[in-house]
Amino acid sequence: MSRRGPPVLRHSLATRVSDPMKHVIYVDKGVIILNKPSGLVCQCNSRVEKHRSMEDLSFYSLLQGLKDALGMSSPLYPVHRLDKYTTGSLILARTDRTARDLSSQFQNRTIEKIYLALVRGGRQTFPARSGQIRNYIKYDHGNALIVPERAGKPAATDWELVASSTRAPISLLRLRLLTGLKHQLRVHLAEVLKAPILGDTAHSKTEAVIDIPQNRLFLHSSRLSFFRYRSQGPNKRYRFGLTAPVPSDFRELCQALKIYPEDKEVDGGVYSDDKEITEEELADLQGQWWAAP
Repeated sequence: MSRRGPPVLRHSLATRVSDPMKHVIYVDKGVIILNKPSGLVCQCNSRVEKHRSMEDLSFYSLLQGLKDALGMSSPLYPVHRLDKYTTGSLILARTDRTARDLSSQFQNRTIEKIYLALVRGGRQTFPARSGQIRNYIKYDHGNALIVPERAGKPAATDWELVASSTRAPISLLRLRLLTGLKHQLRVHLAEVLKAPILGDTAHSKTEAVIDIPQNRLFLHSSRLSFFRYRSQGPNKRYRFGLTAPVPSDFRELCQALKIYPEDKEVDGGVYSDDKEITEEELADLQGQWWAAP
């Protein structure tokens, strides 16, 4: 798999963002995929006059910087969002057609979304090695609350216990987000599993079990996959998947706690129907893996 960057770059960027390509991990003819850093607010409307804060303008400037760096004539289209302190895979569409297709897939819930989370709680916290959470959520002044059936919107999360540390009461979970309600994973882990995400001060009032940076939530959008179409061949529709490498501080904390994600979750990569994508498929997409080796 090629690890070189896109061939057309402009180094003099009239943008507020000093290095707009810094967080890019994959580029092809249809999408740009970022490994979103913690703290970036990603609003979905890229029209500058709709922004109301410097945080909004920072994301708008990032979009403008990427557009300039890649020599694009049309704007980028955000098709989904991640919470401010969540890291990981964030898709930007390069064409209106791709944006409409991806937005439809998000709406129809055909996009697979896998997260990794470091949570408070050892092995004894969890009733099994895996499970499902199915309930209803509503919002009161922006706060997500679990409510009785039909009193809110349905929320569905599947969870898997990857490992628990023997050094501190902390565990690593792999989560499949089947619905995409705001703060769904936070409230499901804190209120149902009683295992709040490390750094989630809104759902954990007790003393920290380990020192972590302020405003750092250890929730990572690890993998996204969605349907795409090959230009030729008998099976044109396939599922394209991308895994965003875990951030360095997430990886270092896992190492210190001796709990480990899979190698492919640490390193990241792109996939076709769950197999590593071939050079031929990558060439057909005009795609390049941008993440550092």
